[in-house]
Amino acid sequence: MPQHPELAILDAIRAGHVYLTDAPNNTRLILTADTDGDGRFETLMGDTISPSDGRPVHFRVDVNGGLDRRLWLIADGVPIDIGPLDNVESTHDFTLDVSGRRYVRAELRGHRGRPERGEVIWAMTNPIWVSQS
Repeated sequence: MPQHPELAILDAIRAGHVYLTDAPNNTRLILTADTDGDGRFETLMGDTISPSDGRPVHFRVDVNGGLDRRLWLIADGVPIDIGPLDNVESTHDFTLDVSGRRYVRAELRGHRGRPERGEVIWAMTNPIWVSQS
């Protein structure tokens, strides 16, 4: 018997497969990972990866609402890359050695209102957790 959509949404929230945004109809930020190198990004935000062979992990960030904003890639609370976005929609792939790291996540930042006030966070993902076992 198919699951009700409301229950599937609650299950996804419980699993941490979510991102936060200020404009749910206009801004999307989705972080995934391909941990086994097969070209499929099957690991979702909220999931835990356990890289055992020391190979770097391939990540992908799908962005909607990125025009004139910047994509921040963050590992363990520290920015590892910050890049400007020139399109409303874009996909960004990156590879990272996750040895010794606890998590990876993404933020979409940009100005709102008066630029002298600095950037605000338009969207942020839940982390993909890294198990060092």
